[in-house]
Amino acid sequence: MTRPLIISFAFVSLFFFPFSFWMMAALAAAVSAPLAPFAIGIFADLLYYAPHASVVPLYTCGGAVLALVSFALRKFIETNIISS
Repeated sequence: MTRPLIISFAFVSLFFFPFSFWMMAALAAAVSAPLAPFAIGIFADLLYYAPHASVVPLYTCGGAVLALVSFALRKFIETNIISS
């Protein structure tokens, strides 16, 4: 029950909180669902992307990097800590 709650809070925090807070919420969502930061980054770019400001969608790229780090850490924890 807490996994959907954390992920939905991270999505809702895009509307009400500043950048640093919803990035921490995306990081907390990455613990339970590794693809959540990528989805949050896509959603943030859909909300706040200005085509004349940048060619690269920065929130999506940041979410993809955070998702890759989350997958790597999850794999490391499963192989080294849980299997011991």
